[in-house]
Parts: sequence; C-alpha cells; structure tokens
Amino acid sequence: MSAISQAPVSRIVPLECTADGRSFGEDVKARAPSVTPLVAVLLATALFAVAISLHALKLNGSPYHRWGWRDMPMLWTYPFIVPCAIPFFLAQRVYRRNPGRVTLALGLLMVSTFALMVSSAAAQRKPPGPGPIVGVVISDNFSGYFSQAVELKAAGLTVRQWLAKFPSLLPTFTNHPRIKPPGPILYNTFFVELFGAGKFSALFSGIGIGLLAVLTVPATYAFIRYFSGSRDAAFFGSSYLALCPCLLLIYPQLDQTYALFTVGLTLLWAAALTKNRPALSLAFGLLYAAAILVTYLPAVLVIFLGGFSLWKLATDRAFTLRRILGHAMIAAAGFLGFYVVLWLATQFNPIATFRVCVAMQQKNMQWLEPRGFGRHLPGTILWDLYDFALGSGWISFILLGSSLASRLPRELPSPRLRIALLCIGQFLLVAIAGLIQCETARVWMFMLPMLMLPIGLELARWSDRSRIAAYACLLLLTLVIYRNVAFVT
Repeated sequence: MSAISQAPVSRIVPLECTADGRSFGEDVKARAPSVTPLVAVLLATALFAVAISLHALKLNGSPYHRWGWRDMPMLWTYPFIVPCAIPFFLAQRVYRRNPGRVTLALGLLMVSTFALMVSSAAAQRKPPGPGPIVGVVISDNFSGYFSQAVELKAAGLTVRQWLAKFPSLLPTFTNHPRIKPPGPILYNTFFVELFGAGKFSALFSGIGIGLLAVLTVPATYAFIRYFSGSRDAAFFGSSYLALCPCLLLIYPQLDQTYALFTVGLTLLWAAALTKNRPALSLAFGLLYAAAILVTYLPAVLVIFLGGFSLWKLATDRAFTLRRILGHAMIAAAGFLGFYVVLWLATQFNPIATFRVCVAMQQKNMQWLEPRGFGRHLPGTILWDLYDFALGSGWISFILLGSSLASRLPRELPSPRLRIALLCIGQFLLVAIAGLIQCETARVWMFMLPMLMLPIGLELARWSDRSRIAAYACLLLLTLVIYRNVAFVT
C-alpha cells in the first residue's frame, strides 16, 4: 500500500477533515476479507443464479410488482455481451498498478458500462441491432415521453405554448408523462426538433440517455471520494456501480441518469456549508430547481442533506445554525428565482403542475388497489428494499452488512462510519416512510451512490483477488438477470 499512499492525489478534493477537525489520514488499508463475507458472496451468487435461472422462489420483484420472466438464448447473447466487460477488468489492473492513473481507469469503466448497456439492449433481437433501444424510447408503456413530444409538435404547439398549458394537458397524457414534470418531454423534444419524429430521432434520444447514464460512474467516484476521503473506496465503489444490473439493463430510461442530480446536490450543499461560500448554495438551489423540473425524486434527499447539516452542527464548532439557515435561504432564493424566470419566459406553473401530478398518481393507485396491487406499510418496507437489492445485484447488501459489521462498534466515532450510516439512513427512511414504493430496482437508482459508499469502503479493505472475485460474481448475476428477468423488452 506504500505505492498508494505515495501516489498523486485526485483532483477531486474531499472533505478536508473529520467531524472532530482531524484529517482523514491514510487511505483504507487493504486486507484479505474474513471467510464469512467472501463465502457469503459466493454462496449468494450461486443461490440466486440458480434460482433465477429456474424462475423459482418468486425472486423477480415484490408481490405488488413482479418483473416479467423471459428466457434469452444464452449461446448467442453472452458471446456478444461478455467481451464488453474486458475494459472493466482492465481498469482494475490499471488502478492496482498505479492509483494515480485513476482518470484512465474511470474512463475504461465508462467505456465498459456503455458497451455493456448498449450490447445488452441490442442483443434482445436476433440479429442484434438498435431496434430494442428505439422500441423502449417510443413505447408508451416504458416511458411515453418521446411519443408525447411528437404529439405536442404535431399539434402545432411550441415549447413555450405547451409549457404554459402543461397542468391542463397532463390529464390527456398517457402513463408516465401524466404524473411527471415536463423535463423528460423537454429532453425528447430536443431530439424531435433536431432530427424529426422518426426512429432516427428516438435512437439518438436513447444513445443520449446512455451517455448521461455512464457519467454516474465518475459522479459516484466523486461522491464517495468527497464524503469518505478514500480514493480506493471511491474507485472500488464506482466499479461496483459500473456492473449493477439496474444501471446496465434498465436501458434506455431516464431513471439511469438521476444519480447525477444526487451527486451534484449533495456535493454542492456539503461544499457550501464547509467552505461557507454563498455562490455554492446559490448553485445548489438552481440545480435543485432544475432537478425538480425533471423528476420529483430528489425531494427526498432532504433526509441526507438535513442529516449532514445536523451532524456538522453537532460536531464542528465552525458550523452554526445561523450559517446553515443562511445558506438555506440563499438556496431557496436560487430555487424560487429559477421558477420565476421560467414563469416569466413561458408562463409555466410548477405548483399547479405538482398538484395535478399528485392527483393523477392518486387515480393510478385507485385503479391498482382493487386489482391486488395495493402497497401498504409495513409490508412494503422489506419488499422495496429487496427490489433495490435485486437491482444492485443482491450481494450489495452482503457487502453493506459486512462493512457495518467490521466497523461497529469499534469505529463508531469514525467519520467514515458516520457518513456510511447517513447514506444507509437515506434509503432506509425512504422505505420505512413508504415515500417511494414499487419498482425500486428502477426508481431508487438515484440513491445508488449512497449505497456504493459503504460498499466501496468494504471492498477497499479486501485483497485484490477477493475483490475481483466479488466483481466476477456481480457480473455473473447481472448476466443471469439479463437472460431471465425482463426489466424492459
């Protein structure tokens, strides 16, 4: 590990000190994992791989939302997809030999992720081709945003015109667009305006989603690097994300890109408080407003943001309630200013839009309840967490548990353990409160960077061979899920 400690530091600047003002110190020390977590990973991989291959034990989701079963031909799909993982393992070799070349290693991870994503979609048809990508983009069942953009253009409405009428138009939309803000339609409108309303435009929309989705890999690296202070944990955690089933197989859907908002918002807020710079809190408010224009999911990030603020208030003398409230007011001004300018330019009403979206969602729930799709606490808690585990390859929760077990209670004062607990608390509280239920393998993807932080800390303590074995298990599970579970078709 001497080579690691002597390597040049990353350009991403982590939190300068721990909660008590001391530096993070050395990076996570590598070690061979204890027999228990490694064996648990191997056994869980074997169990889930066999069970999913047999379509057994109802492992394909929650009782109120089962992902469809399918049986993809392995002999011609796997040879087409598996070689795309070569850059991933090459990235591990590059980083092990010289951690200072982390930028190159992250680039290789991104190449591998994009190749795996596109090839797994293309291989759903024989011969492989772009048809499945186009099909998902134009499908009303899986998204509907592209077709809605086409319909609005065909109706002769400009962007300004349909934004002004957006709340009244929502009930006329189908499926997902009727319960979402206008951002996804705006995204697809860009391609419709540029390339027309045909399949060529839909293909470019899908490719654009893929390119944005692979940015979640370096974004997750930045998140873990900043909040843990460990470059090793950041790289190994983002490496795990690069092979997650949900990131690779739920394509092309905009949910794959929402983690970018999570990383941007958390980093800006933490940096604004730590450096006490109003410009950063203003940027945070503007980004939050932009995020809410695309999806309402970042609203629940107040759990992490509030928890971080309270933690720093309780442990750092430089932090005061006045400082936090001051930055919150600046952020609120940026948020409101964004929508005031948008209203002046287009007459878009965000409050009316939100109310209609909530009403449309309630109508959806009224339709689902009599058909046996009811979602009631506390039963949804474990099932939503299970679906989240499915989307992250199941062994994610084993690594998460091992990470906590190896640190509790011995490292309880450690800021790394505290930030890991805060990350875990984010999605646990979402589950306990029932804030976002159903299809969590897809919908909770914006919280993946938080799951990857404790996973990265754990994998950073493992030996190279054990860590590669864990990645190989994750790749195997992703391939098995791809062959047998239909997130999209």
